[in-house]
Amino acid sequence: MSYEDAIEYYLIQSDTVFIPKERSKKKQEDMSFMGDGKFNWDLYDHKLKDNDDFSETQVLDSIYLGGASNIELLIVKQKIKIERTETEYFIGFAFKNLPFMMFILLPMFALFLKLFYLRRNALYIKHLIHALHLHSFAYLIYGITLLISFYYIESDSLSSWVNFFSFITVSTYAYVSFLKVYKQHWFKTLVKFNLQGLVYSFLLVLFFTFEMAVSFLLF
Repeated sequence: MSYEDAIEYYLIQSDTVFIPKERSKKKQEDMSFMGDGKFNWDLYDHKLKDNDDFSETQVLDSIYLGGASNIELLIVKQKIKIERTETEYFIGFAFKNLPFMMFILLPMFALFLKLFYLRRNALYIKHLIHALHLHSFAYLIYGITLLISFYYIESDSLSSWVNFFSFITVSTYAYVSFLKVYKQHWFKTLVKFNLQGLVYSFLLVLFFTFEMAVSFLLF
């Protein structure tokens, strides 16, 4: 028995199965894989995922079979790190970055308001102030709703109704504010309001996806 075989036998018997990268490459034809064969996910899922004796770097080195780019290695390492961490820690980290996301989203939303009301000859700062006002009101209402739902409501159906009422309140307030600020006919304002809602929803999903991707890479 060679030295490498002896080391591998010892690791298997100790139930760690921390196989060096070179040995993993040599025996990759005997392993079961997921994906494109660059990583031995079978070894990870069954032996290394919940093993705290090894760091994320060691686990990555054990399951890596070669052929992956640097960005793929980074993504897999972060995936391993997040899966071996309590879910609430990652969620908390991601939510800490939400204010920065909104800080970038607000000027974009104000720019779209400027484009929708281009013929009103209003300065960009007016649209930005309006966007800040709407978001401040929405944060207040949704924040109160979350507190009520979390601490005082146990019924899921009642919580859904409270959330729906909050959405209607914010939407109605926003529509009235559009009528007051831009002073157009109610039907024309309604059409623009709904179009802006679609644009804002798209931007919100786009920025939230980007924020989650950045949080994933930086966690």
